[in-house]
Amino acid sequence: PEIDAFLERVSIEIRCGDSPCKLDIDITAYAQEHMARVRITNHHTNVVHLEKDPVTETESFTDYILKDGQVAKIISSDAEAKKQIKEAKQARLTYKIMQKQDDWKVALIDVEIETGRFHQIRCQMAYHGMPLLGDVKYGSSASMELSRQLGVRQVALCADRITFNHPVTGKSLSFEVKPDNIAFSKFL
Repeated sequence: PEIDAFLERVSIEIRCGDSPCKLDIDITAYAQEHMARVRITNHHTNVVHLEKDPVTETESFTDYILKDGQVAKIISSDAEAKKQIKEAKQARLTYKIMQKQDDWKVALIDVEIETGRFHQIRCQMAYHGMPLLGDVKYGSSASMELSRQLGVRQVALCADRITFNHPVTGKSLSFEVKPDNIAFSKFL
């Protein structure tokens, strides 16, 4: 469905000598068929300030996010309340605590997003009491003070792993990078 906005028709011009021949191809069905087979798993490693103790080491959040200019706002975690604001979109993620530094009340977490909403990780983690270090937009005053003390000047978020199946061959492809931010130095 989302691919329709990007790929509907391709227009190709072929030259045979001096005579141009224009060929219009409807590729929506082709693209949808191949993209339906692509399962993308996108993981982000983050360093968060644990303003409250998490209930479990692994948890999933489902919230409704509304983009308001350059900021995302969670309007509710309740589907009924979402009906009141039609523009709000469901945002789902799962996080797992990989390591904790209890003396600083920070944790290294792995986040898998199921939806790709504007500032989703930053917004949802802050909403649930775990703002990312270095996040001036969504962080709390306590997380900003801790970031200052630790010398963290950038948002402690890294899209470090992506895995997907090639749309034609079906072969699983994985790519990884190492986070490059002072916030990760306490863990990696």
